[in-house]
Amino acid sequence: PVVSQQAICDAVQSYVNMLVDYTRTACGPADASSDTFTFLVVSSEPIFSVKERKKAWLIAVALSLGNAMNGQPDAKAGELYVADADMKTDIAYVIPVGLAQSLQKDVAAGKLQLEAMYEKIEKSLVRRQLPKP
Repeated sequence: PVVSQQAICDAVQSYVNMLVDYTRTACGPADASSDTFTFLVVSSEPIFSVKERKKAWLIAVALSLGNAMNGQPDAKAGELYVADADMKTDIAYVIPVGLAQSLQKDVAAGKLQLEAMYEKIEKSLVRRQLPKP
């Protein structure tokens, strides 16, 4: 059986909060009505305006979510929405969960450095309205 989206979120949350100590990270399912796994991960601090903080946080979020989802081959990958304290409540950046999964695999295999991984995340980020609950 596929684990719940919340179980994956709990893993992401605890991992990112362990690694990144300058903000609190919260994760929740973003679109419970869909059968794909779509997540919203939010930073309690306005970190997107500080390049180094944004970078470390996005890397931690993508690696932990990619890792958790790669452990669940039956889970259908949806989208990963990320936001920080400065963003309007219904706006976030989004990347495909599948991208986080492939980046995590490449980093784990030693094929991809974190710097290059971050560039790929940056290139893919799109501002979008959150799905309506």
